[in-house]
Amino acid sequence: MTTLAFDGTDFRSRTDPPGLAGTTPGSAPTGGPDGPDPRGGRGRPGGWLSRFWGARGIRQKVLVPALLAALVAIVIGVVGINALSASAGRTQDMYNDQVKGEQALAAMMEARMGISVAVRDSLLAAEGTSTAEAQQLVDERFQDLSDAMDAYRAVDPAAAQLSRLDELETLLSEYRQAVDTKLTPLAETSQYEEWVAVNTAEVQPLGKEMT
Repeated sequence: MTTLAFDGTDFRSRTDPPGLAGTTPGSAPTGGPDGPDPRGGRGRPGGWLSRFWGARGIRQKVLVPALLAALVAIVIGVVGINALSASAGRTQDMYNDQVKGEQALAAMMEARMGISVAVRDSLLAAEGTSTAEAQQLVDERFQDLSDAMDAYRAVDPAAAQLSRLDELETLLSEYRQAVDTKLTPLAETSQYEEWVAVNTAEVQPLGKEMT
């Protein structure tokens, strides 16, 4: 760039050296080989968050991180407590189901033994009221076993146990039918030898499959 300079007596032409075009005496160059600096020679201002945080006092700069750390600790603690509570609840449910399942199995075994005793007692009972009472006891023991099976099914056992339970229910139905149609009539007419023979050959095998 060519300008006119006054040296005290006359104006003279002056050509600025490369890189200083468009500057005034005493100022720093703002351009480069490719042209003027698009920032106009000023540094890029920081973000609003940096300016906001820089304007805070020392006390605020110390307290805010501490409060944030405490808040994070509280959140983690609450989440951890909830997780532990849920885990403890699931464990308790599993324990309750296991205990209920064991109780139901014990009740099934007891009812199964009770059926055998009641069926035998129905043969030994005398005619009349004692026979009717013996038959009622047989009915009650069969119902006890059915209730115990329902209780065991209610605890949602594994698939293998459910399959076995289905088999037991089928065997129970067949066993009950054999007792009612084959043994009870013989017991009511006091046919002891026939009762023993039929029980040994036809009814007992069904009972053994239930154990």
